[in-house]
Amino acid sequence: MSHQFKLAASLLATLSLTACLEVEDSNNDAVVAALEAQNKLLEEQNKANLAPVTLSANIIAATDGVNLSDAQASIKFAGDWLPAVDLSEAQLLLENLPANSDFLLRIESPTNSFVSMTYSSMTTMAGVGQKVNQDLGDIIVGAPKEKQLTLLNSSDNSFVGNVKVYPIYNSNPTNGYLSAYDLQLVQPDTFATYNETTGTYSLVLAEGLPLELHAELDLDNDGVRDFEPELSPAASRLLTESKVWAESSLYLTEINEAHKYQFGITLLDNNGTLLTSARISTDGNDNGSTFFSFNEATEQYTLDMDYRGDIDVNIPSFIVGEDSYSSAYIEVTPSIFAGQYNVSISSNNSQYFTTELVDGRLNIAVSLYRYNYQSPGVSVLSSVLRGANYSVFYSAPVELVTDGDTQSSVTLMQLDSVEVIAGNESDTDSIAPGTTYIRQVNTSQDVTTELMLNGTKLMISPSSSLVDGEYSYQVENIVNKLSNEQENPHGDSESFVHSNKEFDIADISFDNQNFTTNGQLVFEQNTAAEPVDCSWCGNRGYTNLFLPTSVNQLEQFEITFTKSVNDGVESEENRTLEIISNGNNYYNSKVYVAAVAANENVDSYVYYANGTSKTTHAYYYKRSLYDFYLADDTDSSKNELTFNYSYTTKLGVSKNGTLTVPVL
Repeated sequence: MSHQFKLAASLLATLSLTACLEVEDSNNDAVVAALEAQNKLLEEQNKANLAPVTLSANIIAATDGVNLSDAQASIKFAGDWLPAVDLSEAQLLLENLPANSDFLLRIESPTNSFVSMTYSSMTTMAGVGQKVNQDLGDIIVGAPKEKQLTLLNSSDNSFVGNVKVYPIYNSNPTNGYLSAYDLQLVQPDTFATYNETTGTYSLVLAEGLPLELHAELDLDNDGVRDFEPELSPAASRLLTESKVWAESSLYLTEINEAHKYQFGITLLDNNGTLLTSARISTDGNDNGSTFFSFNEATEQYTLDMDYRGDIDVNIPSFIVGEDSYSSAYIEVTPSIFAGQYNVSISSNNSQYFTTELVDGRLNIAVSLYRYNYQSPGVSVLSSVLRGANYSVFYSAPVELVTDGDTQSSVTLMQLDSVEVIAGNESDTDSIAPGTTYIRQVNTSQDVTTELMLNGTKLMISPSSSLVDGEYSYQVENIVNKLSNEQENPHGDSESFVHSNKEFDIADISFDNQNFTTNGQLVFEQNTAAEPVDCSWCGNRGYTNLFLPTSVNQLEQFEITFTKSVNDGVESEENRTLEIISNGNNYYNSKVYVAAVAANENVDSYVYYANGTSKTTHAYYYKRSLYDFYLADDTDSSKNELTFNYSYTTKLGVSKNGTLTVPVL
């Protein structure tokens, strides 16, 4: 048997009448009967269209002996709860319900033979004129059973009262997938009652239903838990499903105990002098004031503390007259023993120690560092090099160190200046004929300086034109105008390469360094006027690429060999050389070419190369080409290399082409 829930009368009374045909009093009984039948059919169609869903379910007891004979059900859609309806044989059948609508369903017993349960769900969708049966499955109820629980403070075995204890039922014990049309248990909103005399919490639970016991453990509603279960700390859970009926008492550990005492701070400088002008505060004194006050009698800064957890105290830096005092930060955390605290002081004299209350007071001393005003030092904020012009930005105004009209703070040095002394150059030096002496000497260049932006920007440029070479600006011993003291900040020196001539691809050469060119000796005698007697001069050798120093003006430079001619025999080539990459001249060696005879002794303190076709001393960049073992190019025997080239200058100018260059 089933009970039909008479919902149609309350939901559809108005709607069902709007489609009825008007029936007038008439002597024609056959016509009246036909019209009444038509009205009844229209009413049934309206009901089917507007309320097509039928809900069904079985009410099942979780344990034996539960009386389900007086089970009742009531349902709620958008308005109030509809009157409860008795269920026959623990079967639920609710007809003529709206489709696709949220509802609450309550199953209860007037005699309290089982605990009332409320569920939420929604009815299924239905097409026009379609009747839908929605089976809600089994609804399990449990007999009322009283649960008593005592909560004890683990520190002193005292009762913990005023805790809101409540059950949470497992509405999906099988952990299966729940759709929107399945019943979802609405958790009860009742709390256990507390007996202050016995310390017992009592509440009625549904026997046989899986559940846990939980509690609100933030007793003072400050957003922080005050207790947690001793054995299994959790956010709110007191007893798991397996422990609900097994345990009657539970120990709680107080984790947010209130700390109430008077905090006294003695403030001293590094010489032990009492300081009375500080402003000390804390933002964690939950139920007390924020700022400490100075107590003349105890010569302390004091504050009555009333808080939970830890406490932080801030002492900002402050000034008294011409003296400044450092800041300090104090952190106080409770230890595991009552009335005992761990104190951490971060200041010029950082400390960590454990102390405890004496007569309700916590007393500590804090030492601050006293210092006088010091002007800020000079730092380099930025530097910019454009060509040979250099600008430096400082964090404070500066002046240059001067002696009369001459400044000594800024120097410009040429780093690759070379001194060459030939053996036949002078009779008064120590260089013997037949020897060429080479050494590197740094030469100073005059500079023009200008201070701008109130002395925070220094502009430097050469006083006259520079020759090709490597240079370095050095800035040392400038005067800090705030302190009137000399300083040497880091980061205001800069090196650069200067080239007067624009790079020209025609300036590159290939040389086998065999002391000849076109088959003839470049130099026929040395500086001692001794003729060159060299049987191997003019032999073929590994070819070297020589680049002018103006190559430093390039951002990118690449060549690809396409042809080589070896004593008139042509060969196709396909080899690419990256000469300059991203403005960096990493791949080539800087060498000083010594233009000397094959029998000249070279006494050099710089990296040099001889045997080339060059007739003057100068710096070049060298790249060895071990793939090409060639002799001199002569009228009778061709030795040359053909390549494609492409380069881009640092100013953004790009060029490319093809070039054939003889081997010298």
